[in-house]
Amino acid sequence: MLKLIEELQKIKLIEAGDIIVPNAGALAHKSEYRIGIWWYNLQNGDLLSSTKYSHADVKGFPELANMDVKDWCRGRIIKYGGNNYIVVYSYDFLENGSMLTGNILADIVQKVSNKLGVAIEGAVNEQGQALVKW
Repeated sequence: MLKLIEELQKIKLIEAGDIIVPNAGALAHKSEYRIGIWWYNLQNGDLLSSTKYSHADVKGFPELANMDVKDWCRGRIIKYGGNNYIVVYSYDFLENGSMLTGNILADIVQKVSNKLGVAIEGAVNEQGQALVKW
């Protein structure tokens, strides 16, 4: 995975490619695909993740209960076609005026993988467009 992280860090701006996980955002809500969820603070790189709670259930993340979540992006981890994917909610970036860079995605992938003990094989947006596939 170190090679992946090094390659991602070379990418300035992540752009969406072909659809590789159709309707990833919808699949991510189905228990047969969902592995977990994550929140990532764009200001300081903090990561919160869970295999138990949903994004709507802030009780699972007391750190978010009294915070303005505009500095956070979020997503899910799903299993599709035998591979584990990070689903990045790209609308979070649009809403707070940020851009998804290779460094941010590398940090998210590495932290989610380490924290949840899941090997990640790709990253997609809500529509299922490839953000990166390795």
